[in-house]
Amino acid sequence: MKIGTPRHPKTLAMMTRLNISRPVAVGTLELLWQATAEYAPQGDIGKFTDEEIAALVEWQHPSITPKDFVRTLCDIRWLDPSTRHRLIIHDWHQHAPDYLRKRLSRAGLDFYGKGRVRRSADNGVQNDVSGAARPPTQPNHAVPNPTMPNQEKDSFASASAKPAATKAIPIVFLPEERRFTGVTDKDKATWTAAFPGVDQVQEVHKAIAWIMADWPRRTRKNWRKFLTNWFSKAQESAGQSRRLDEVREPKRGPLLGKELDPNDPYFTNKKYDPNFKPPTTNNARLA
Repeated sequence: MKIGTPRHPKTLAMMTRLNISRPVAVGTLELLWQATAEYAPQGDIGKFTDEEIAALVEWQHPSITPKDFVRTLCDIRWLDPSTRHRLIIHDWHQHAPDYLRKRLSRAGLDFYGKGRVRRSADNGVQNDVSGAARPPTQPNHAVPNPTMPNQEKDSFASASAKPAATKAIPIVFLPEERRFTGVTDKDKATWTAAFPGVDQVQEVHKAIAWIMADWPRRTRKNWRKFLTNWFSKAQESAGQSRRLDEVREPKRGPLLGKELDPNDPYFTNKKYDPNFKPPTTNNARLA
């Protein structure tokens, strides 16, 4: 977070419009920027719905809905509308951490909303990163460098360029609807292969009941990891129950707490015989 953000006029406007304190406003902005850095590194936070954005920042105001919350951020200009990405972070290139700038630079990418011009591959019309169309510029008639032909330069650039790392869409828990959103078919296939003995639907209902029993103290930042661990424990519990069913109760002799010994006289052909009477000893006759 930039120095001066807690006392910025937009932060004060956010406190007034949303009826929240300064620590809540600063924490909400910090959670918004951290979620953007992790799941929308170029600033296109509009890939998520208003409910998912509110869940990412853990917005829980009783009288302000997620839709009104996002609209307020747009009015104050913490978020900017975009025709291509729906919403982008305002001046994300200034709020993003240094490691994210280096990562995007190595991948040949840039921040959305920075005003950089890009050429569309389908119609040849230039668009800025916010989605607004711009008139095409004149072609470049510069003479190519004879020491390095264009073909060689293109092949060198393609060989040295690193593919951009794509992050999976996060799984978000919506407490009002008591359900998870963002679960993909790939997640289900992965869990089915890893935990074949787990009923995923039943375990998800158990997990939701456990979460809501002490919400919001049981909130998580990574719900995909939470569900994976939950299924893993369910698999171990199911396997342990099967192993316990297979364990047989050890046979007991006439003396309580003492296991039968094959050499014990109470054994007949290694089987317990309730009609067997032990031989009479001298001590027994004296008694």
